Amino acid sequence: MTPFWRNGRFWAALLLAGGLLAAALYTGRARPAVEEARGLWIRATAPVFRLIDRGAYAVSQAAGTLVRWKDLPAENARLRKENESLRQLAVENEELRQENDELRELLDLRRRPPGYDTAGGLAAAVIGRLPERWYDEIVVDRGAADGVARGMPVVTPDGLVGRVAQVTPHQAVVLLLTNPDSGVGALVQRQTSRSYGVVVGAAGTQSRLRMTFFSRDADAVPGDIVVTSGLGGLLPKGIPVGVVTRVDRSQDGLVLTAELQPAADLNRLEWVLILPMPQGVSP
Repeated sequence: MTPFWRNGRFWAALLLAGGLLAAALYTGRARPAVEEARGLWIRATAPVFRLIDRGAYAVSQAAGTLVRWKDLPAENARLRKENESLRQLAVENEELRQENDELRELLDLRRRPPGYDTAGGLAAAVIGRLPERWYDEIVVDRGAADGVARGMPVVTPDGLVGRVAQVTPHQAVVLLLTNPDSGVGALVQRQTSRSYGVVVGAAGTQSRLRMTFFSRDADAVPGDIVVTSGLGGLLPKGIPVGVVTRVDRSQDGLVLTAELQPAADLNRLEWVLILPMPQGVSP
């Protein structure tokens, strides 16, 4: 039997084990130096990698910005369209709010007892007005088919507007107080006056009325409220007509006249209330 130290496999295994041990010992001795060199390399190259990383981030941001810039025209157009829609909606809402306020005032006028019959009043929208006849007449969207008749009083919550002058099946023309052809029996509401007269549109003015008093002893001062007198039965009594702004007496002292500011704003009429004819008066 051959001794084991003469066996070739034995020596090969021994050499392999020795090589592995030597490599392990060498690696163990060299590791601190390797780690130190590796640390130095990392510290030396870290700023470079940071710059590379920042550059990559900047390039990424720039690319994203370019993409957004490319989309800006379409985005701006969308936002402008949306903004315009919102503005239009705000305008429409404001119009509806104002219209509701006016209709609510007319409804309140119908409900309250101001001394004349408003319960049977008919709300009407102003649909026509000529610039050259702005203070002469208006056209409303109610007519004979709605029960409107010639001579009916037309008011707002502030006071008298005028009277219906012409009627068609679905529209009516209203003669305004400021028309020189109009004429309304009126009196000063102040208890210590109660002076009667007639109010007409003041010729040569656009938004003023003139009242001529029947009595030479009539009493009127600026600030007095003038209302319909009810004389003649054509108009109910007590509708506000205007406020005295100026009083004039003729040189002989026989005639007293007064200038009035209309109670209703005839320059901005949008909705009116058409009142029924006074009881006992035929259209």
